[in-house]
Amino acid sequence: MASIDIQNVKKSFGHVHVLQDVQLKIEDGEFVVLVGPSGCGKSTLLRMIAGLEEVTSGEIRIAGNRVNELHPKDRDIAMVFQSYALYPHMNVAGNMSYSLKLRKTAKDKIASVVGAAASKLGLDPLLERRPKALSGGSVSASPWAAPSCASRRRSCSTNRCRTSMPVCASRCVPRSRNCMGT
Repeated sequence: MASIDIQNVKKSFGHVHVLQDVQLKIEDGEFVVLVGPSGCGKSTLLRMIAGLEEVTSGEIRIAGNRVNELHPKDRDIAMVFQSYALYPHMNVAGNMSYSLKLRKTAKDKIASVVGAAASKLGLDPLLERRPKALSGGSVSASPWAAPSCASRRRSCSTNRCRTSMPVCASRCVPRSRNCMGT
């Protein structure tokens, strides 16, 4: 994990100002929830952190390093989107390990990382199941497992944590922040 520091970040799409002077410091290991109405810029901010959206002005730092100009692949950020992206032809373990295989990670390391993430998320008994054989709660927990295997830094989600991640709701005490905007 690594800290994320957002200083005076603004985002505009033409003449429409979506985010203005966002200031946020997320410490290493801290769990933060962005809350706000639809369209207020929560997902836009996450996309800027991940490098999927350019920052109009301001600065984003991950682990003390400015990342504004870095490509998404160089930021080491994993994303979980609201619509679950599980490969139906792969079991849970295959979905969890896919990005590690793309990085040509050693098989023993993959097994170790997948095992640890599955244990943390309560997915151990489900590793051999395919997505269509999972319950709704397991389907919503599975996408959280892949980023925890793939990324050493941060995971960003556009999901509603309490409904999509039961482990998160029961173990984390989030420091809620109201979203910027109206």
